[in-house]
Amino acid sequence: DPDDQPLDRPPKITYLNLYKKKKTQGWWPLYRKQGDYLVKNGNILMELEVMTKESADKRPAGIGREEPNANPTIGPPIRTQTEFGGLQAKINTIIYILKSPNRWKFIAGILGSLFGLVFGALLFNGPSTIMGSVTG
Repeated sequence: DPDDQPLDRPPKITYLNLYKKKKTQGWWPLYRKQGDYLVKNGNILMELEVMTKESADKRPAGIGREEPNANPTIGPPIRTQTEFGGLQAKINTIIYILKSPNRWKFIAGILGSLFGLVFGALLFNGPSTIMGSVTG
């Protein structure tokens, strides 16, 4: 993704005059500093509106999802199912891996690692076992 590449210059900034356009909504990029570079960290959907004090008093809004949750109404957050506890998280991770299209690569990697450990143990213990049987 080209957005994830570090920028050697600040990102191009487009200005918006909120006195001409009273209301705007869109995805706004978020950047983090990594060394001397700026790296895109994500986007946030945000709506900005400039209004007079009288119209703001007519249309109150709470902070975040607090009441009154209107103007605009903020729905509940959309979260992925990654918040599990203890053993259930490990079981769900295994189920997720076994349902993925790369499950055979994962299984082959696990079996290869186990074979490598057993082979390494034989190589490590083999000489001392052979010498013990030769010398009596």
